[in-house]
Amino acid sequence: PTFVFDECDAGVGGAAALDVGARLAALAAHAQVVVVTHLPQVAAYADRHLVVRKASDGHITSSGVHALDEDERLRELARMRPASHAAQAAYLEVLLLEGRQLIDRGKWEEARDLLAPHARAAAEPIPGSVAPKPTHIALLNMLGCCACMLQDFDHAVSYFTAALNKVGNDAWLHQNLALSYEWLDKIDKAEAHWDHYFTLIN
Repeated sequence: PTFVFDECDAGVGGAAALDVGARLAALAAHAQVVVVTHLPQVAAYADRHLVVRKASDGHITSSGVHALDEDERLRELARMRPASHAAQAAYLEVLLLEGRQLIDRGKWEEARDLLAPHARAAAEPIPGSVAPKPTHIALLNMLGCCACMLQDFDHAVSYFTAALNKVGNDAWLHQNLALSYEWLDKIDKAEAHWDHYFTLIN
């Protein structure tokens, strides 16, 4: 069977939108589900992401559907996020909560797909006088853990390094980097991070 939901999430946001996305994803395990949505919390659960685009030459307006590849999907999910800083901060906290719940259930790939669209913004350098946002550090660390569990250690190093650059020095991030470099057989780099780790915990 095929189910079509046209903006069934209207008037919904935050954690409730994530719950809608999760329920639609559960339904999609047994049927084909087509969802029209403007919410990234819902779109993030999709197996395939389509974008409807309008074009006009001044006389005729036409619409078309474009199937996104993985890179395009991540950019589109990032574009769909809320506009105001306050809304973005609240939205990110909700995503982290959902990501943690997925990780606790061992759904590492789903957690990665949920959080990855926001990695670039979280990793952006900040002025020296501005304190790093804990949510950005948490997101990068969670993505690094997901990458490790999926044996994608190059990405794990990238995420953990971005988090460490923001926080300055952290024993557990040094430990995560040491372990990731060991899996990549880069022993010299692993030992350097182990040295930092043991210095910080002693």
